[in-house]
Amino acid sequence: MTSDVSLTGGAGSSGGAGSSGDRGVVGLTRVLVVDDQRLVREGVASLLELEDGISVIGTAADGREAVALAVRLRPDVVLMDVRMPASDGVEATAAVRRQAPDSRVVMLTTFDDEDYVVRALRAGANGYLLKDLPAAELARAVRMAHAGVDQFDPAVTARLLAVADRGGPLPSPAPDGLTAREVDVLRCLARGATNREIAAALVVSEGTVKNHVSNILSRLGLRDRTQAALYARDRGLT
Repeated sequence: MTSDVSLTGGAGSSGGAGSSGDRGVVGLTRVLVVDDQRLVREGVASLLELEDGISVIGTAADGREAVALAVRLRPDVVLMDVRMPASDGVEATAAVRRQAPDSRVVMLTTFDDEDYVVRALRAGANGYLLKDLPAAELARAVRMAHAGVDQFDPAVTARLLAVADRGGPLPSPAPDGLTAREVDVLRCLARGATNREIAAALVVSEGTVKNHVSNILSRLGLRDRTQAALYARDRGLT
C-alpha cells in the first residue's frame, strides 16, 4: 500500500464508533481518529480499516468530541490532529491522558513547528507524526504505539535535536495517567523524600501525600516507593 493518508478518502463519520464487540479482542488495536477535516478523517479511518489487526472504533472532528469519545470508547490509540476548533489537539491530548490514561495519543498533523511538538509532548503525547507518511507506515506506527513504543517523524526528531543544541530541555511525555501534582510527588520520591518532606515541599498534608503515592503506585503498576523512584529516574523526571 503506497497511498498517502492525506490523499485517500473513505467511509466513516464524525463521532462514529465501531462495534463494542471489538473490546478485548486479543491482538486487535482499537483506534480513534481525530481531525477537523472530514476528507482526512475518513481517509485515515478507511486506510486503517484495511489493515489486519486494526479496528477504527470512532472518529471525531474536534478536541472536545475526541475527549468525550476517548472516555466512552477507551481506544488503545488516538490519532490526534493539532489544529482544531473547540479544543485543539494539545488541550485534548492532556485531557485524554487524564481521563482515559490507558489510551495512547499520537499526534498526526501537517505541522512540525517546534512549539507544537514541545507542547504536545508536555501534554503527554506518545508520538508525533506528519500526514505525508505512507499508509503502511502509519499502520505500523499505530501498532507500535499500542505496544508502548513512542513514535516520532524524522523531521520532528530534528526539531527536538535543535532544541537540545540550543541548550534547551527536551520535553518528555508525562507519565501515564498521572496528574501534574502526582508528577511533582513522583519527582520527590525519586529524590528519596519522606511523606513529611514531600508535604512540606508541596504545602499539603501528609494524608494528601499518602493518597498521591497510592495513586501513583496503582496507576503505574508499581510495587513500592523504590520502584516509583526508579521509574522516575528512568524517565528523566529527576
